[in-house]
Amino acid sequence: NLADYAHLRSGQIRSDQSTGVTLALALLPSARWFISVGTRGEWNLSNSTAFTFRAVRALVEALWAFVDRQSLYAQIDIGRYDFYDEPFDTRFTNTRLDTRASLTFAYRFRLTSDLGFQLVYRHQSASSNDCDAFDPQRDDQGLPIFSRSYSCFGRNRLEASVRYEF
Repeated sequence: NLADYAHLRSGQIRSDQSTGVTLALALLPSARWFISVGTRGEWNLSNSTAFTFRAVRALVEALWAFVDRQSLYAQIDIGRYDFYDEPFDTRFTNTRLDTRASLTFAYRFRLTSDLGFQLVYRHQSASSNDCDAFDPQRDDQGLPIFSRSYSCFGRNRLEASVRYEF
């Protein structure tokens, strides 16, 4: 089923060539603030139409060192991915379009020059015209008959780490 989705012959290896360009403006409003606002264009050419895409992303980052040895970091990354050669559903002729978003918050605390603590929250989500128009009809193995992409998801992750440098 995966080979059928990727339009590759049995035993054929997927091959991709990727490139991207990022333009960003960095701002330093004060000694304790760093802000970056930008955009990124990406292109991925693959021998599989299921993995050939172009994307445009909006990027925002901010770092605030609010007291000595403590800082907050935030990042927003929102992008639109156009799989321009990949029909998203065999019933339609239009192609797959994804919207992906990532939101990250991090708190960093440096106990000493050698010991630090970090707490990170990440939210990632993706939606696609594929799953928005998903047909729940299934075949005998329980696989979707029409929709071939599994590109819609949401995920929350909380991480804590301690770092000691020696």
